Amino acid sequence: MLLDRVLIHSFVGAPLTGLLVTRRNPKWKRICWYASFIVVIAFFLVEYSYREKNFYEWFEASPTSDRNDIHAAYRKASLKYHPDKNPDPDAEDTFYRLKRAHDILMNESQRSSYHRFGDHNDGQVEDATGMTVVMLSLVNYLLCFILGYVLTFAKPFHFARQIIIVYLVGSFCLELHMRYVEGDAVLDFIPTMSQLLPFEKILLLRQLFPSILCLSIIVSSSIYVDQDAVLQYLLKGILTTNQAIVVKTAELQQNAPAGGLGMSGPLTSTAARKIAAERAGGMQSAAVRSLQEGGRTQSTSIGGEDAQTPTDATNAGGDSSKAAPAGGEGKGNMFREFVNELSDDQRQRLNEILVQTHQQQQQQPKGGGFNIYQLIFVGVIAWIWFSRSSSSTAGGDVP
Repeated sequence: MLLDRVLIHSFVGAPLTGLLVTRRNPKWKRICWYASFIVVIAFFLVEYSYREKNFYEWFEASPTSDRNDIHAAYRKASLKYHPDKNPDPDAEDTFYRLKRAHDILMNESQRSSYHRFGDHNDGQVEDATGMTVVMLSLVNYLLCFILGYVLTFAKPFHFARQIIIVYLVGSFCLELHMRYVEGDAVLDFIPTMSQLLPFEKILLLRQLFPSILCLSIIVSSSIYVDQDAVLQYLLKGILTTNQAIVVKTAELQQNAPAGGLGMSGPLTSTAARKIAAERAGGMQSAAVRSLQEGGRTQSTSIGGEDAQTPTDATNAGGDSSKAAPAGGEGKGNMFREFVNELSDDQRQRLNEILVQTHQQQQQQPKGGGFNIYQLIFVGVIAWIWFSRSSSSTAGGDVP
């Protein structure tokens, strides 16, 4: 069944693609990305291989053939599969199928209905039945959306949900158009689509869902930026830069001549050193406290990754009693104000620290394994699949 096959392929393909695109090991990252695209192409080819021949292909005729050409093609095929001339046990069933196809294609009304509803009772549907077919299609798309929503619950894959929604809504609208508008060449600008009947285009759009789901996961992962992690890098850089500024200031005050900074000699050698040490200690404790007390914002992917986000950072002056405003906007404004007050050398130093920290984070091998929910999820599906396979095998052994 088409829906069962699409759901199973989605169950298998989405976790596999998510596992590949969340690799952080530089050695395997590029290979995993190539493998994820191979998964997309493989699911497309597998789904397309399930396509069945339509009536015209049985007769080796074209959908634009007239009645005379169809009748001539039928006579040729019927002679080939006539039970009296073909000893094949399936020849009789094939012969009656050809006769039914001939009767449908020779009737213009039934032929038009077959083009649009050929996936349901060979297109022989009434008005009430046609509405039922559309409602069943809506249920299919809804199930695909629920499945896609569940499989993209991880933060790096949230954008994939938007792609899935657009694809499913667009597919359903195209289906309504192809079901009830006769003779309109929809999607014929695509080479593969131009050779298909309207109902075959509808089936192909449904079969493409596993590939679209995997592709949307790849796109979402490639453009995802962890704002919490970026903010953490910035706050670490701010604290490190402030500490460096305090240390350099203490060294300058210590090595400056008496009265060179507007201070007397004893104050420069004793009080200034004490003040600088207190500020350096305050900055160090503020940095430690900010990193230890910072909340964790879990961004669990199918590959499984967590990112820490400090929720309580000290301000630029090293005052540990003031907390940074809650929320990304307040932290961003605080950082911009701090950067505006820095000199060019300090900004350059801050940029070097941020780049170095980011590179160190990227070089750490972070594997993304399945989390417990995904393991249970995939295990249940595998158990259902093997149970069905065992039942089919056992049923085949019964005479």
